[in-house]
Amino acid sequence: MRKLRITLSAVAIRIGVLLAGLMLCSVGISAAPFAYITSDSDANVSVIDTATNTIVATVPAVGAGPYGVAVHTASNRAYVASTGSTAVAVINTISNTVITSVSIVGSPRGVAVTPNGARVYVSHSGGTNNVSVIDTSTNTVTATIPVGNSARGIVVNPAGTRVFVAINGGQSIAVIDTSTNTVVSTIATPGVGPYGIATNSTGTRLYVTERNNNSVSMFDISTGISLISTVAVGTEPLGIAVSPDDTRAYVANSLSNNVSVLNAVNNTLVTTVPVGTLPLGIAVNPAGTAVYVANNASTSVS
Repeated sequence: MRKLRITLSAVAIRIGVLLAGLMLCSVGISAAPFAYITSDSDANVSVIDTATNTIVATVPAVGAGPYGVAVHTASNRAYVASTGSTAVAVINTISNTVITSVSIVGSPRGVAVTPNGARVYVSHSGGTNNVSVIDTSTNTVTATIPVGNSARGIVVNPAGTRVFVAINGGQSIAVIDTSTNTVVSTIATPGVGPYGIATNSTGTRLYVTERNNNSVSMFDISTGISLISTVAVGTEPLGIAVSPDDTRAYVANSLSNNVSVLNAVNNTLVTTVPVGTLPLGIAVNPAGTAVYVANNASTSVS
């Protein structure tokens, strides 16, 4: 029981929660995926074995104020955006150690990896309002893309051809063409304060939380870009994740301390699940059987 108590109390959670796929951990081998949780209180990342729901490793020295995190399973890498260090830490997920750090001009927030692992896209604000592109073969920034005021959530579509960026200060979503690394279009959101963003597994739908309107908007991005529906959720929704079978979307409502479960087929609210205080990051395990929620003020994971 002592280990469980440490698991729940030693982790100060920030926005980024992302489940890796099947990987090996240096402290043990498991068939279950691992959850990587950023911790801004002590600048580390906690690694949770989802088979036992215990912390099996802690990665120190990822940089001050770690925020967004993304994992690329095939290359055994995790990327952590640290706002206070203005850098992205690169973690080897076999040894759970930081192997390098990539400097970013601005305040990095969101981070997303292309499906082939060749590039990492990092959204940042702090006066720059850009997206930085990291070449993972050299761990250097190879492009900087202006996107608009206060870039937050970021996601790459499953085909690796488009990057979608939530522009919190501009009530819009920037769409980046990965072949040219330029903004090719901008999507106006019906709600104010777009923040979290996710796609379904086929890349035909885009989901965006609108923190100031307490809503989630769904877009059809299969052939063009069109608004499908907007659904009311809890207070100040931030993180969002879609189930592997594309039937559910889960929304972390930061100020109502719960998660809205949406039917992603008919775009309706199914139920609301209470969690800890100030839930921010959220992710679904690859089997679709469990949802992990990072509760910032509770320093816990539901």
